[in-house]
Amino acid sequence: MEKKNLRHLKNFLINSPVQLRIILISIVYMGIILLVASALIFFPFIYEFNVSKELDAQYQAAQTFLTLTRNLPPVMFMGAVFFFVHMIVVTHKICGPLVNLVRTCRRVGTGDFSTVMKIRDGDYFAEEADEVNLMIRSVAERIAELSKGNQKMSACLEQLLVESKDEEVKGRIIGVLQGVKPGGAKAAPSLKLPDDLC
Repeated sequence: MEKKNLRHLKNFLINSPVQLRIILISIVYMGIILLVASALIFFPFIYEFNVSKELDAQYQAAQTFLTLTRNLPPVMFMGAVFFFVHMIVVTHKICGPLVNLVRTCRRVGTGDFSTVMKIRDGDYFAEEADEVNLMIRSVAERIAELSKGNQKMSACLEQLLVESKDEEVKGRIIGVLQGVKPGGAKAAPSLKLPDDLC
């Protein structure tokens, strides 16, 4: 039975240093926007209260100001909480695929070309993941071609070794074979190719 990789609250900070930095910067910008918006909203009423000579206009400005100061902060707080939660979700959809990309690159770096970068529904960078998978597949195909060519060359060299009468030529062929045969002096690390390329 396949285990689904479900999102849980504890998993939403998948790359916390990056995510928290983005969230903090966004909250600072949001705070600046809220301060400027508050100043623009409250300024006309404060101005009317201080400049107007009519008591009725001052009273109306003061009542509107008090109503706004009573109702606006809870709305702003709820907006900030919603924004914070939204930023956690958005940064998760960005950082999750980036963490997956790093893991995929590490596996490919160790020679595992059978790995596939998977992106969950709703995450960003799905097209980029497809491109990475195509690149891994293309490299694996080229390695498989080179490996087949190497095997053919080894078979030809072994045939020449059997047919050669000259000891000096045999020594050179043995030296070349040690370099090109798997397990030879210059052999590449073991590679894991997709099953259909082996």
